[in-house]
Amino acid sequence: MKLLENIHAVRMLGKFQNYLLTIAANTCNNYFKKAKPIYTDLNTLDIADDTRSALERMIENENTAEVRKTLLSLPDYQKEVIILRFYHNLKIREIAKITKSNIPTVKSRLRQGLQKIERYLNDFKGGDNV
Repeated sequence: MKLLENIHAVRMLGKFQNYLLTIAANTCNNYFKKAKPIYTDLNTLDIADDTRSALERMIENENTAEVRKTLLSLPDYQKEVIILRFYHNLKIREIAKITKSNIPTVKSRLRQGLQKIERYLNDFKGGDNV
């Protein structure tokens, strides 16, 4: 919507995808700065397939929740890089363009963010292995 509202001011110099993701990243950052807690009605949750045991599903859900919680606890600049890299499968160079950072900075943010997640999950699981 932001792109369409401001189409008259658009000056595209690179890939459309990178331009659109830059707008999306900035919009998400602005949203989460003033975000409120999100509550989910248990009745609306999808029912997982029954091929896995209830214990396996519970462990997977708990792990997923902990990864999300850990990701949200990271500073915005590390969270943004990790989301673009692993959720959108972007390359380091593309992330650098979107975040207006240089490549070594993106690599550093990615490495430091992943190390923080790993440390947190090690503490969560009570061991040295993730």
